[in-house]
Amino acid sequence: MNLALINKETNICENIAVFDNVEIATNMFIDHYIIAEVEADYGIGDTYKDGEWIKAVGIRELVDTEYEPSSSGASNKRGRSISQKLASFLMRH
Repeated sequence: MNLALINKETNICENIAVFDNVEIATNMFIDHYIIAEVEADYGIGDTYKDGEWIKAVGIRELVDTEYEPSSSGASNKRGRSISQKLASFLMRH
């Protein structure tokens, strides 16, 4: 089963791990993480608080932005723009 490892201080999912059962995950990570079953469309970067998942804001628009590297291998203008947006987003959060 896929289990989310949620940071106890921030309530943000930091990792998804596969375990045979919840008890094993709980015994391994109880000191540092909240253990929760992953629901469809939620995962790393999303918030889990009081048994409810909340989608991270802003990440989806960066992921969905189309990027096609140039055939010459040189970095293209759009690629730099995505990198700059991602860096800006990460600095704010």
